[in-house]
Amino acid sequence: MKRLLLSIAVTAVFAVPMHAANSSDAEIASLVTQAPGLRANVLKLALTAATHAGDSGLVAKRNLLTVIDYSLPSSQPRLFIFDLAAHKLLFRELVAHDDVEDGRFRRG
Repeated sequence: MKRLLLSIAVTAVFAVPMHAANSSDAEIASLVTQAPGLRANVLKLALTAATHAGDSGLVAKRNLLTVIDYSLPSSQPRLFIFDLAAHKLLFRELVAHDDVEDGRFRRG
């Protein structure tokens, strides 16, 4: 749960919003299909967080969405960047968040 909340917080800071209320289940399913490993409920939460960030004036561009799903292991890509205007996944990359990852200490 802590990781999911962190993911939402990161999304709110780094994501560029799209109105989640305007996102149909078909649009979400289409984006999730392009992003192996990303769960639909995480994307939906990210869209909601991005909408709130946009409504609060925290972001300028509204066509990009960055999602980091820390519930996925660091050995799998868990950073996803979407072009919401084109309904397209732009990047899917690995990302880590601290010195201890998944119970293992990383050296170097």
